[in-house]
Amino acid sequence: MKKQISSLIVVLVVSSLLLGACAGINGTDASNLSASGTIASREVRIAPQVGGQVVSINVEEGQQVKAGDELFRLDDSLLKAQQQQAQAAVQLTKAGVATAKAQYDMALNAVRLQDQQARTSAWNATQLDQFELPVWYFDKEEKIASAASEVETSQSNLDKEKANLEKVLGDLTSQDFLEAEKRVADAQAAFLIADQVLTQAQAAQDKEYMEDYAQSLFDAAESELKSAQTDYDRLLTTKAAEDVLEARARLKVAQERFDRALDYYNSLLTGDQSMQVKAAEAGVQQAEAALAQAQAALAVIDVQLKKTVVTAPVE
Repeated sequence: MKKQISSLIVVLVVSSLLLGACAGINGTDASNLSASGTIASREVRIAPQVGGQVVSINVEEGQQVKAGDELFRLDDSLLKAQQQQAQAAVQLTKAGVATAKAQYDMALNAVRLQDQQARTSAWNATQLDQFELPVWYFDKEEKIASAASEVETSQSNLDKEKANLEKVLGDLTSQDFLEAEKRVADAQAAFLIADQVLTQAQAAQDKEYMEDYAQSLFDAAESELKSAQTDYDRLLTTKAAEDVLEARARLKVAQERFDRALDYYNSLLTGDQSMQVKAAEAGVQQAEAALAQAQAALAVIDVQLKKTVVTAPVE
């Protein structure tokens, strides 16, 4: 299919051909020709899909071209420089992927060597009397899943006990006992500091005045501690004290349960499941994501470079 760059020339050529043909048929002067009909022209607008300075035009006005023929070319020097940078980024990220994979392999081999002795002796480990299944019965992944479940359950229980203690401490009936608790805590802190200061003063040179004053501070702290403890003991028989003590004890047990569950879970994270391997695996994933991003950026620039060459469109 032929196309013309200038629609004006097309119109003029078609008009002249039609007028000449009519004159030949009617045998009359074309200047006095009268006729009815339609003269149509087609205009094709060509515009690049990217902006830039035109550096070469490969057709002339009125020249007929085929679909796909190059019409003109834009300056692509900046895009080519960006392409080189993007290609360098792709190569750099490829090297990063290779390095990350090597680090992953090294981490995996290291933890497997560390885990070798534990694996070979695991079948001979002693089992609790309450456990009827063999020690080797559950595989490592199953144990990790169960440990994770216990961590989640103990965390939920810990949150529950924390909320319970806050509720008990917020009860107005507990305020007298709470004040006694705080007085004991403050007195204990003051006594510990006074005891340390007295010990240091007794060991100092020329300590006469220092030791006397430090001793007076110690005696005062000791007296306050005894008084605070007496008031605290007096309130222990109240219902408020019982509620507070029980809430604190339950929270302490719940906290220890959670900590032990977490310790047990972490103890199972050896070998392939170790934190070192997981971190190395995450590093590989990050490196691969960076490579994919660099490749995508290069692909965009490649497409833009192709658009700097403008060709005749397909009809």
